[in-house]
Amino acid sequence: MSDEGDMEVRERQEIQNSEGTREGRYFEPPVDIYETADAITVVADLPGCDPDDIDVNLEDNRLTLLGTRQNLDDRWDDVYEEYPQGHFMREFRVGKAIERSEITANFNNGVLNVTLPKMKQSQTRKIDIETG
Repeated sequence: MSDEGDMEVRERQEIQNSEGTREGRYFEPPVDIYETADAITVVADLPGCDPDDIDVNLEDNRLTLLGTRQNLDDRWDDVYEEYPQGHFMREFRVGKAIERSEITANFNNGVLNVTLPKMKQSQTRKIDIETG
């Protein structure tokens, strides 16, 4: 990706010394980002999350995914856990070529999909070459 629709991505890591207003550690959930000619889609794995505990915000060219994953069941202790409980946050720098009023988010079966449609003038267009 090399146009204004680019998104800056950092490696996944637990966030140390976060400046969040919620107490406890923060972690970064795994995210995939896909780009088509029409949109950029961010897919975040958030198993065990309640959609009411997830915030998706766009402010000053920063897309932020923020929320909490609660304990799934208090009846037993975790023996092994690949996905941490607690607060999570992911932040991405979004290019200016996004149609901000058309951004949508969908949460289904523990997967959050955020679609960032590209502005019409920034979409790739194939130009036909005429001969003769």
